[in-house]
Amino acid sequence: MIKGKKIIIIGFGKEGRAAAEFLGKLNKITIYDDKEKTQIEANEHFDLVVRSPGVRPDHLLIKKLTVAGATYFF
Repeated sequence: MIKGKKIIIIGFGKEGRAAAEFLGKLNKITIYDDKEKTQIEANEHFDLVVRSPGVRPDHLLIKKLTVAGATYFF
């Protein structure tokens, strides 16, 4: 069980919304979607990165967050 983590969900289509609903019950969720031009502060730390299937695995934000120490969970 994933609990008490700071999680970013990249892509907020059908799958991203489902992930947010499931993971949001016990964790702090942040949503990023290119279509909505949401901005994430560069110095913000996340424990997990969840990528929706419609988001490319080599997305620049995923690279930046994993280099900063987040675990990539797809």
